[in-house]
Amino acid sequence: MTIITFMDIRKAETASEGRRRRRKFILLLLTAVAVAAAATLLHQPSQPAEAYGFSAERARAFLESQLVPEAGLLRAAVHAEPDKHRIYIASDNLLASRALMALDSLLGRKIQDKLAAEHGHGFNSRHEVLFGVDIPDQFYAQTNVRVGEIYSAKFNITFEILYEKPDLARVMHDWVEYADLLAYRALEHLFQGRVEEARRLFSRLLAKWDGNGFRDKAYEGRYETYKVALALYLFEAFRKAAGDHPADEELVKAWRNLLAQMQREDGGVATHYVVEDGKPKHVGDANTETTSITALAFTAHKIFT
Repeated sequence: MTIITFMDIRKAETASEGRRRRRKFILLLLTAVAVAAAATLLHQPSQPAEAYGFSAERARAFLESQLVPEAGLLRAAVHAEPDKHRIYIASDNLLASRALMALDSLLGRKIQDKLAAEHGHGFNSRHEVLFGVDIPDQFYAQTNVRVGEIYSAKFNITFEILYEKPDLARVMHDWVEYADLLAYRALEHLFQGRVEEARRLFSRLLAKWDGNGFRDKAYEGRYETYKVALALYLFEAFRKAAGDHPADEELVKAWRNLLAQMQREDGGVATHYVVEDGKPKHVGDANTETTSITALAFTAHKIFT
């Protein structure tokens, strides 16, 4: 006859409890691995820009070539008047500083440091939202504030330095009619965790896509390239912040292909385009702002990380 003592029962209970704990730990570990794998799939970076024909290297070279050494800032445009004679604190150099850093250019940090030291980071109550900075609840029409001027021996041009800022006397009550403003406000909601509100605004943005470009209130017979880049940037933000996105993958692929086609041989991105016989055609100059936003859209996975 086998006698089971109290001590034997306690040993058996302890062993059983140990097995249960081990099973629970293994289950939790497997669950964690599964969740991590799913997160990796959801948040994996988009295909490299080069897969669509967009050259990050040429975009970086273009932006670096726009440096006005005497100012430590980039000029606005190559040929377009009057911007070829202008330097904008915002939005151009704010956007270019972040784009150049994402493109692994040391110049980006130098510009960012200069903006922080001398120009309030280059914020203008609008474009900084791309980098998670809150913006006012109202959108205002923009006005150019003159900062000064500087002669450049490199370009043999005297540049006017301007700072694009909100005109507080002109509230834009019709902001929902503009694709870019919808994107900025959607980004703000998304970064604040207001995902459903961001998704609603993204849907309104998508409603302005006519199959070729964003036909919003500013449309005058030609499409603005930077608005496509903003839509792509917003899509990437959704992938990172919400784990999903409200845009069709084929549409997003079309955006990437379109933006790649807007890049010129010198690496700059054309500001506008028209569609002829089903094909987009460059219109206008390549400038710092459009090239920077496009580069940011293609490198957004690095920025959000």
